[in-house]
Amino acid sequence: SSKTFILSQSGHVAGIINPPDKKKYGHYTNSNLKKSAADWQSSAQFVKESWWPNWSGCLTEQSGNKRPVGRLGMQGLRHLATHPDHMS
Repeated sequence: SSKTFILSQSGHVAGIINPPDKKKYGHYTNSNLKKSAADWQSSAQFVKESWWPNWSGCLTEQSGNKRPVGRLGMQGLRHLATHPDHMS
């Protein structure tokens, strides 16, 4: 299997959790994982946008076909909680 290492532009957790539409942090990529950390970063490509689309594409490639989501409580299981928008 292939491996990808992505370095977020921000060292704070905000760089990891900010969604792409915030346009706050970019990331670095480099397919050569045999370099030292300093050499890897100095020769990495900087991508101005969020790393989330890259991750989403990877998940899509490794996932099967999409299926409809099952209804809560199916198969004899009871609901643990119900979202207020779905209360009847």
